[in-house]
Amino acid sequence: MKVSYIWITGTSAAGKTFVISELEKHIPNNDLYSDAKEILYLNELDRKHGHHIHPDNGEGFLLIDSTHFDKAVKNICKKLIKGRSKKLAFIELARGIGDNKKIDVSYIKLIDLIPRKVLEESCFIYIKSNWKQRLSRNLNRNKSNYLANRSFYVPDTAMKAFFRTDDFPKLQKLLPCPVFVLENNNVSANGFAKKVSKLFKVIENEYLL
Repeated sequence: MKVSYIWITGTSAAGKTFVISELEKHIPNNDLYSDAKEILYLNELDRKHGHHIHPDNGEGFLLIDSTHFDKAVKNICKKLIKGRSKKLAFIELARGIGDNKKIDVSYIKLIDLIPRKVLEESCFIYIKSNWKQRLSRNLNRNKSNYLANRSFYVPDTAMKAFFRTDDFPKLQKLLPCPVFVLENNNVSANGFAKKVSKLFKVIENEYLL
């Protein structure tokens, strides 16, 4: 099969943006999509704060229902189908399970949001990283001007509400496409970059050439 879409996914602060920056070294001429950017755009339209709030003195945001989570994925899929080109598309996507049981941001729900024709031309890179290391990375993110950053601070309330862990193994069993797992625990940035480069060569040889 030929892959047209590469989904880079994991819980918040797992290392998704880093992986994309490394992949772009191999394929700089790509189409890049991000659920975070879509959510930020939807938040800007949500002037009455019907779907999001700012719990930490304006630093970051917290979604209060699933509307923007789900709509972000649907909007990306529409763009993938409508704007299809010869370029490879990278899609950055955060999913997880946390303390808020009323809002479903799980992977098992995700599969119902992505059209089958998109899945069949996709591959997934899942980044596995533990809670302690993700919290540390998140604290090092820029807390101001988050609209301008590709990787931005997520309030602790949001990290705990949505991203303590995830159910990716459930999704993995249902996906009709290749899945690759990258572990990002106790590894240097240089070491992780080497992992990404090695994985890209496998994807390139098997699904891009």
